[in-house]
Amino acid sequence: MTTSILHVQLWKKAGYLTKDVFGTALSLANETGCENVHDFVDKVELAKHEIDSQPSVPGKPESKVRQEFGNTLNSTTLCDQFTQFMNDIAVDAEQVNELSKNTSLPFSTNQAAVYHAQKHGEKSCEAYSIDTNDTNDPPKVDPAKVMDGYMKQIPEKFFKRENVTSMRYSQDGRIFKMSYRAVAPNGKMNVGSTSQCVKP
Repeated sequence: MTTSILHVQLWKKAGYLTKDVFGTALSLANETGCENVHDFVDKVELAKHEIDSQPSVPGKPESKVRQEFGNTLNSTTLCDQFTQFMNDIAVDAEQVNELSKNTSLPFSTNQAAVYHAQKHGEKSCEAYSIDTNDTNDPPKVDPAKVMDGYMKQIPEKFFKRENVTSMRYSQDGRIFKMSYRAVAPNGKMNVGSTSQCVKP
């Protein structure tokens, strides 16, 4: 929990955690529940990604577009944009639930899996040439297949023994963490980690 609080403080100092991002995360927490600071940090990531991924508007700076959309999300949980935001999270969470029935997902919670997939899924699938639509030139990842590619196919290719760079326990001996590193087919270096609770 201390680490997550530190992340929030660092984000704020770096300008990552702006008022609209924090407000949107807080609204999301109020609507969906929030059990601990880790849960809230996941909501911050979801809010940040949603605001930052807004399409550009001709003649308007990207920062202004993001700020205005963030203010809209932040203004009321009854607005259409906020409702759509929550619905999109719910749809992705359901996909995670289905995938988790047949595979071991390398994420602490389903919500963490959702924001990682939203934030990194498409680029990761491109890096591993997964689920591309060959009718496009250049090939483009099929958005409908990103979740399956990121949650199931990439871990099978990436989280292998030969890619392990370190193995260690947390100071209290409760968590066992493994770090991985591998070069993707597109030549880019990928890094990742898994954490497993070994003591209650």
